[in-house]
Amino acid sequence: MKAHSLWLVIGLIPLALSPLQGQEARGTLLGRVTDATGSVIIGAKVEAVNTDSGVHFTSTTNGSGDYILPFLIPGPYSLTVESRGFKTYRRAGIVVRESDRVTIDMAMEIGEASQSVQVNAETPLLDTSTASMGMVVERRAIILRICLPRMAWCSSWPL
Repeated sequence: MKAHSLWLVIGLIPLALSPLQGQEARGTLLGRVTDATGSVIIGAKVEAVNTDSGVHFTSTTNGSGDYILPFLIPGPYSLTVESRGFKTYRRAGIVVRESDRVTIDMAMEIGEASQSVQVNAETPLLDTSTASMGMVVERRAIILRICLPRMAWCSSWPL
């Protein structure tokens, strides 16, 4: 009987932990760094700075020119990419929301590192890298949505 209970508990642990997998509130910046011809740039330094807090996140492009900056706190960011023999690429106005995967591909121009390319654009509102959706729902909206049809039942709930 004890062995049966132990296996039951062991079998239920993954079920209990599975709702926790989708609860990540931080976002991700990812993309590919190429030159003007479309060839990938390996070893480029990619830096994202949260413009509200000043926190820096860095990454380096891999063998396929891809970079990923995971676990970013939601907020506004500026992105800087540097690589030897190319102009420094800067982009401001990037907004990372909860659970976002924002893809920003960059084509760098040949030139000196002291020269830079400034891009002023906003990130797209549509995340095309995944099929997931998310939003923040305020406590008041949840209570009103549940309580309006059942006013007698929830009249004691504070808004």
